Amino acid sequence: MRPIECEKLIIDAEELLEKYAAGERDFSKASLRRISLQGINLSGINLSGADLYNAHLKNINLNNANLSGVNFLDILLEDVELSDANLNGAELNGATLRNCNLKRVNFEGASLIEVGMDTVDLEGANLTRTLLDETSFYKCNLRNVLTDEDSSRALCTCYLSKTIMPGGNIVTNVIEE
Repeated sequence: MRPIECEKLIIDAEELLEKYAAGERDFSKASLRRISLQGINLSGINLSGADLYNAHLKNINLNNANLSGVNFLDILLEDVELSDANLNGAELNGATLRNCNLKRVNFEGASLIEVGMDTVDLEGANLTRTLLDETSFYKCNLRNVLTDEDSSRALCTCYLSKTIMPGGNIVTNVIEE
């Protein structure tokens, strides 16, 4: 006997903002595919298990958000605050992150394959059991990042340019044009 899977709640930007303003914080398993949000505060929101495929988030505050298990495939995050957010098990494959603050983010068990990070602060983030393949870090801060043996080895094989490594040294391992 197979478990019954509930359909995701499909919600648009206007409805999300109205409900958030009214005090609602739990939007777990919501479908927010291709949503575009800019210049808003959604700190403390629960989007666990949500689908944000191909979304565009710019100048958003998602500090302390629960984003565990979220589908962030092909998302664009620009000037986003994500300090202390939980992205445990999230899928960010193909994502682009620019000028973001991800201090102390929990990426444990997340997938960051072919992710492009440009000027992203990941200081103190948890990258244990995180899949890193073909990921690029340009002018990123990885100081004090928590890794296990596998993610540490994978991090060293990523594309690094002017990136501060966990121990504090600045590394470039790609040929710059």
